[in-house]
Parts: sequence; C-alpha cells; structure tokens
Amino acid sequence: MDQVAAVEYRRAAARGRWLALLAVALALAALVVAAPGLPGWLAGALRAAPLAALAALALFTLPGLALLRLLHPTALPVADRLVYAVGLSGAVPPLLLLYGGLAGLRWGPWSCWGFLALCAAVASWPPHRPAHGAATARFDLAGGLLLLVAGLGLLARLYAVRDLVAGQFGDSYHHTVIAQLMLEHGGLFHSWQPYVPLTTFTYHFGFHSLVVWLHWLSGYPVTTGVVAVGQILGAAPAPLVGRLAAP
Repeated sequence: MDQVAAVEYRRAAARGRWLALLAVALALAALVVAAPGLPGWLAGALRAAPLAALAALALFTLPGLALLRLLHPTALPVADRLVYAVGLSGAVPPLLLLYGGLAGLRWGPWSCWGFLALCAAVASWPPHRPAHGAATARFDLAGGLLLLVAGLGLLARLYAVRDLVAGQFGDSYHHTVIAQLMLEHGGLFHSWQPYVPLTTFTYHFGFHSLVVWLHWLSGYPVTTGVVAVGQILGAAPAPLVGRLAAP
C-alpha cells in the first residue's frame, strides 16, 4: 500500500510540474503577443543603464540574503531563499536611514556600496550543515516558476511605464520631492526648504529610501526612480505572498 501511495504521489507531482511549466509558457506567450516590443525594449534598457539594473538587483536581494544567513543559517531551497530575500531587502534601507540619522551618519554612494559588499560577504558564507548529512539547499521547481512568473510581471509593469520620465499626478510629485530632499540631506530631514516652507517630517519614508538608494548606487535619476521603484515594489510581494500561502 505504501509503495502504491508513493507511486501515485510521484505521478501527481510530475503532473503538477508539467502543468506549472505549461502555465508559465502560456504566460510568456501572452506577454510576447500583448507586448511584442518588450524584448527589444529590455535589451535597449539594459544597454542604456546596466549599472542601474545591477544596483536594483543587488539592492533588492543582498540585504535579505544576508539577513537570512544570519537568522536562518540552515540551508533553504534556492527559490525560497530568493523569495524571502526580496521581501526582507526592502525593509533594510529605511531602517539604515533612520538609525543612521540618529547617529549623524550621511549616506552616499560609497557607504551604500560598502554596505552591499558586506551583505554579499555575509550571504556567501557557507550555510550550516546538519550533523547527519549535507546541507539541504536545492532548487525547487515550483518556487523557481513562481519567481519566473513574478519576473515576467515586473517586466510587463516596467514596459508599461517605459516612456515616463517622472511620476504622474499629485502624489508622485510629493514622493519625488521627499526623495530629492533625502538625497540632498544624505538621509532623513526636517526642513523642506527650498521646496516647501515646512520644518517637520512625519511621513513614512520606506519607498523614498529605496528610490534614494538606487540613485546613490547607480546615479539613476530620482524622478525616474520614483516610477521604476514603484513598479518593483508592486511586483515584489507577489512571490512572497504565494510562498507564504502555500500549504
């Protein structure tokens, strides 16, 4: 009976993998049909701003990978580690700006790249190996496909705003001003001068921190960064929610 159950389980797992691959293929085909210019745009965007692409990848993965190595030293499936890392990474720059401001630290390109280099060193530290055998790190197909679909969704979002040089409507203007002031002050600020005659800052600043960090890491304009980071944050939670909701 146990052997029959094991065989059926393997068959069901195989069917699930093929269905998942089919779903990804259909999603990719739909994306190509709906946006035939996307591959050419992507190639051009990477040629035009390779450092910005590298900086965004490092910013949204390395801090989380380092935290996972410290907080969960045993090995995780590769896809799970990447999914969780993206979720954790977005929380790190705002906290660094907060506590850096309390310590009188001004952030800039060198300090940001230095921090990411430290994160890379911590993340690359070998995982703890169980005493009874090798580490359990492996590639999980379902998790990998989840990341792939999320990546396709992110590309679709970025492609949709490819012609915007700044955010639209009133909120984008306010977010851009906040990010610009954080850039000029090297972190959090109190005075809104010379843009607005205010001397207090009580607004949530997580999103703006990521925009400013992307600028410090790559020189990517704050005006365009508000648009790009908004799309990244819109797509990033999807694989994390999917993974946390999985049985």
